[in-house]
Amino acid sequence: MSKAAAHMVFALLLAPYCAGCMGAIGDTEEQPVVIEPPPPPLPLVVKGSAPRTLSNEEYRRSLSSLLGYDVPLALFAGWTPSTTFSGFDGVIWSGFSGQATLDRIALVEALMDSVVGQARVMICEPDGADASSCARTIIGAFAARAYRRPLLDAELAELMGRYQTAYLLAKADAPSWRDQFHEGIRVTLASVMLSPQLMVRLEPLPAEGERALDAYELAARLAFFMTGAPPDDELWAAAADGSILLDDTLRAQALRLLFTRTADFVDTFGGQLFDFRQLASARAGVLEAWFYAESAAVLIEIIRRELPVRSVVAPGFTFLNAALAEHYGIGPPPYTYTSDALVRFDTLERGGILQQASVLSLTSTPNKTSPQRRGRWVQSRLLCKTIPPPDAALFAQIAAVSASIPETATVKERVDRHRTAGDVCMSCHQYMDPIGLGLESFDPRGRKRAYYDQAALYPVETDSDLLGEPFATFDELNGMLAALPEINACMAEKMVIHGLGQMLAPRDDQGLIDYLSAEVDGHEPSFADMVVRLVSSAPFRRIARAAEDPS
Repeated sequence: MSKAAAHMVFALLLAPYCAGCMGAIGDTEEQPVVIEPPPPPLPLVVKGSAPRTLSNEEYRRSLSSLLGYDVPLALFAGWTPSTTFSGFDGVIWSGFSGQATLDRIALVEALMDSVVGQARVMICEPDGADASSCARTIIGAFAARAYRRPLLDAELAELMGRYQTAYLLAKADAPSWRDQFHEGIRVTLASVMLSPQLMVRLEPLPAEGERALDAYELAARLAFFMTGAPPDDELWAAAADGSILLDDTLRAQALRLLFTRTADFVDTFGGQLFDFRQLASARAGVLEAWFYAESAAVLIEIIRRELPVRSVVAPGFTFLNAALAEHYGIGPPPYTYTSDALVRFDTLERGGILQQASVLSLTSTPNKTSPQRRGRWVQSRLLCKTIPPPDAALFAQIAAVSASIPETATVKERVDRHRTAGDVCMSCHQYMDPIGLGLESFDPRGRKRAYYDQAALYPVETDSDLLGEPFATFDELNGMLAALPEINACMAEKMVIHGLGQMLAPRDDQGLIDYLSAEVDGHEPSFADMVVRLVSSAPFRRIARAAEDPS
């Protein structure tokens, strides 16, 4: 099938899903989709797989999927933060601290009473006092979805034993057999929600060599990569009948999730990578909530329009409502907005990830910006250039340079003094400092500024040079950043880390990163291109046990 024909077929398949998914973000015109990825230029390395605990957000989404309603974010306030790596949580096994375990127990206790009122859970009605058959149906279905695979006979028998015990113990207080039935269900499903089978993702390694993931493992890996949650009903069905193992079905399911659950992919991938998911729990109506909404809307538009991945830096548009337009001081007058809904607004002033108040505020303190902090963030999240922590000698050199800077020095003078302190300093500061200086044109809340103070005594200086190329304004810098080839490669690297749920191994993963970031028929890759290539690749679909070192 030609690529054009494949686009037409898949557009027809997606039509029922996409008809209403854009909302205020745009219309639903043509949705070109890459169906079949080109073969990789060389064999890609298949890696191992380590157990990893669900992050707090993955756990919340898992319980929401099981119970059939969105478990409130407020219930997770004050939880022990999830372990993070390279911007993503849930990457490596981290175990649970005592407090983290107590967090989960308290949550399940708060949810227990609602379990028996959920249609998604109570899929049958007991017939008379003998309710064990219905209980087996409910518990079996719930536990299978919680464990993300069919139950073993011994597992179901153990769960039914818990149900019978809870049922009998309830007789002393429960007024009727139905109340006893409900208590048995509550206690048993609570144990499932606290089980290691739910809270830990495990893909057992083969005794030697490598193996393909089975249908349920592959479905779970795809679901968590795309949505930060376990498989939905359609993906579960594809695992149950084995069709997810077919190339066409796997790609179709990945694209279905990307284009029908775009907001979930944006939140779980982009929201973590660019940190704006930290604002997801902001109270409705406050500016921070709109900061999150703008960042999510721009990424959704980039994905659904299949714009190049590097468009995250300079898309040429943003989404505004009256509150955001007033905050930024751009766009149509606030009175032209008829509601709080975000409306697309074409502009070069905003929309890029470094022009959004979400990132600009999160990389600042409430009252002060830091060129080093912002520049380091860009190095890490957009360019994938890691700055190693200084050793004792370098730390002493940094302290000496800082001490030599006069108190009257400007921000630019301070930054330049560090960058030019020596070759070792330059290696880390050549990106960080000029980028951070360019971003000084934005205040801690992401508004443009020309001065640091209201009296206009201390002007903001943004002129510098990036890799020897001078720039005077942030707009010039942003254009230079958007042209860097590192953007596509970095997005590919981040997608590999998130999709495989592992820390990067450059020797093993570089081939996959190069494959994901390569041009597609002469044009730069979109997110859809990268997603399809990754899920179709052997490293996504297979795992291997590392050969023992003969030495």
